[in-house]
Amino acid sequence: MATLFISDLHLDSSRPAITELFGGFLRREASSADALYILGDLFEAWVGDDDPSAVGAYVASGLRAVADAGVPVFFIRGNRDFLVGGDFLAQSGVGDLADPTLLTFDEHTYLLTHGDLLCTDDVAYQQFRRQVRTPEWQAAFLARPLAERQAMARQMREHSEAHHAAQGVYAHIDAELARRRLAELEKDPGRRQTRVRIMHDERRHCAILKRRTGREMAPDPKR
Repeated sequence: MATLFISDLHLDSSRPAITELFGGFLRREASSADALYILGDLFEAWVGDDDPSAVGAYVASGLRAVADAGVPVFFIRGNRDFLVGGDFLAQSGVGDLADPTLLTFDEHTYLLTHGDLLCTDDVAYQQFRRQVRTPEWQAAFLARPLAERQAMARQMREHSEAHHAAQGVYAHIDAELARRRLAELEKDPGRRQTRVRIMHDERRHCAILKRRTGREMAPDPKR
């Protein structure tokens, strides 16, 4: 068996084939894994656990079946599904992880993160992220009617697409910030003999950094 990491599926009703493929993955590979970690942007958008979307219900059912099979499932929120709440996670049998989270297994320690926190060159996005992650903003947003929230989510996606189109490229990970965080981990005496890697999901604009070499892997141009 294996520990599985997935991310950036961006499941949405407009792409049912992708959702069906994910369902097959849950029934086959995930149901016999040691654990499943979802590192954000499982959904293209999420406007609240009260949205009765067919995609959300299908995914919740599939994840619950994996959890009921004895496979631990964990979730880190991404920049598209940061409003996934406790009701959905409880329904799905999924554990809630902070971003970032340290994971240790097989004598290695890994830093799990969605990745957008380290993309500090995109100042406008970081400001937006700080705003929408506050409890006050989320409470006010979730208090709006569902139809209004859905319309706002569409506007946010359109704004994001226009912003990236204007930039021409996606913001890259802040390599120095990543190295500093790795160095902070090394100060922990309990981790001095442990190799540390950064794992994330943003292949479009982030890279995996290895502590010993400091080498940055190029993002997948197809993402």
